[in-house]
Amino acid sequence: MKKYFILVLLLAFCLCSACGTVPVQTESTTGTSSDTTPVTTFSPLPETLPPETTTETTAVTTTETTSTAETTTEATTTTTVDIFSLEIEPPVYANAAEPLDIATFDGYDQSCHPKVLYIPEGWNGWEYWMAYTPYPYCDDDYENPCIAVSHDGIAWTEPEGISNPVTGYPPSLEGGAHYSDPHILLNGNVMELWFRWNPYYGNGINADSNGGVVLRMTSSDGVNWSEEEIMLAGSEWNFDPVLSPVVMLNPEGGYTMWYSMRDGKIWRTQSADGYNWGELEATDLEVWGYNIWHQDIIFENGVYETVFCARPQNSSNNLVGLDAYYAMSYDGLHWTDPVQILSPDDSVSGYDNCSIYRLSIVKTDGLYRIYYSSMSDWYVWKINLAVGENISSLVGMGRDGFDELIK
Repeated sequence: MKKYFILVLLLAFCLCSACGTVPVQTESTTGTSSDTTPVTTFSPLPETLPPETTTETTAVTTTETTSTAETTTEATTTTTVDIFSLEIEPPVYANAAEPLDIATFDGYDQSCHPKVLYIPEGWNGWEYWMAYTPYPYCDDDYENPCIAVSHDGIAWTEPEGISNPVTGYPPSLEGGAHYSDPHILLNGNVMELWFRWNPYYGNGINADSNGGVVLRMTSSDGVNWSEEEIMLAGSEWNFDPVLSPVVMLNPEGGYTMWYSMRDGKIWRTQSADGYNWGELEATDLEVWGYNIWHQDIIFENGVYETVFCARPQNSSNNLVGLDAYYAMSYDGLHWTDPVQILSPDDSVSGYDNCSIYRLSIVKTDGLYRIYYSSMSDWYVWKINLAVGENISSLVGMGRDGFDELIK
């Protein structure tokens, strides 16, 4: 039997030699050699990639593998998703059933206008930092920027040693003068707080109708803050206020600022140093029949994402009947069609049954967190939270499924 086996092997070797080929056993399916075809290796994609965060160059790869003792081949199909072709369904259960519990310095515990940062590794002992303003019963005398912190983004407190409001009060409250509209960012190890000051110029015109001034304060610990400095000056002759400034650091240095005005548009300007600003550029973001009022914008994976509130154009009240929307952009100027994500809860007992106001968009560990302020028919203000794996699946705090998402 052994003799026959040896004869078979010798016969096979002779035949292969005559054909000019010798069987080679392949030990690796990647790499290159004179006997194998190079195989392209692709970087692995995340297990979950919500369509809202897909960038223009994001590749979705499908691989089929066939294997024998000799060779392994891979067939790869690559597709590119365009954010302008996405159809995002509005969420159904985004309104929170209960608000966040945020204590305010004035004792009314009515909070508004959140801007939230998530810092995974923590900053001065806390993963979540929030800038906000009290706004009890719409009284802007108390609308002074404050700071709160959290480990989970739900239970909020003050960092030890802080004195809220960190901005203090404006120099004067005459003529409706007040602070408002805070925004925070982390620049290296320094937190920057940008906010709006509407001064009264003594011209008989309410301060809210003046152009306003954008101020900045800085802190290395979130507790002790510098004196405010003027970053964007207003004018008593400019009656178009700068609303809800959003400030972002540019990768190459300098700042980009977006803000809305009474024309209902969002405008963009840029600065190399934060003091001298370039030409205003109008974005194409719009909601037919509405004026955009307050907004937040983030940038991740090559895509800008915004959440904003908008009020009916025919409304005489800036605080009543506002809805919230979501949109995306590649350049911060040209945006996808907005998708409505929140509207006032029309239930009689709903604490957000009158208006949805300034929002903040945060992405944490595969989840969207949308913090939004709301007003009830009794003019009571609260900050709320909705979470979801994508925008369409947002679930408000206190609703079924919320607790499972944030575990």
